[in-house]
Amino acid sequence: MSISVGDKLPNASVSYLDRNNRLRSVTISAIAKGKKLVVLGASVPFAPKCSQFIERAEETKFKNVDIVACVAMNDVFVMRAWGEHLRLSLGDKLMMLSDGHGELSRALGLSVDFSNSSDIGASLGLGNRSRRYCLVALNGVVRSVRADDSDEFTSENVVNSFDSV
Repeated sequence: MSISVGDKLPNASVSYLDRNNRLRSVTISAIAKGKKLVVLGASVPFAPKCSQFIERAEETKFKNVDIVACVAMNDVFVMRAWGEHLRLSLGDKLMMLSDGHGELSRALGLSVDFSNSSDIGASLGLGNRSRRYCLVALNGVVRSVRADDSDEFTSENVVNSFDSV
């Protein structure tokens, strides 16, 4: 992980579909400007562990948070469908963002290549993906960041790390 507490968010581009199904591109630093932003990185949308991570994180309701951005290295259509499938109740606070080319994940140092690994990721044809992570930024400055280093990664231990931010 190359991003650390105190660092500014990169100007990495992400995309999403707006309410009228128009493709929009924006930088993560622009989203965070003047806001308290929580970024939830996911490796595989619709996969049980990633879905459970997002659902459990959503249950916390993110007190005092302006925007919750769920990001994965998938296209905007997958991200929209995954958000609809999860039936998340964060309303206007939630953005389902596509990091399709992995620009954000690489800039944060949170990408992983499963294509040459001997684990199940290679068998599933996953290739380059984002790690699961939770990042909190205030006005574009990272206040907290935790990445998945094991199967013990849960939203509770991540959320507890930024409750006081």
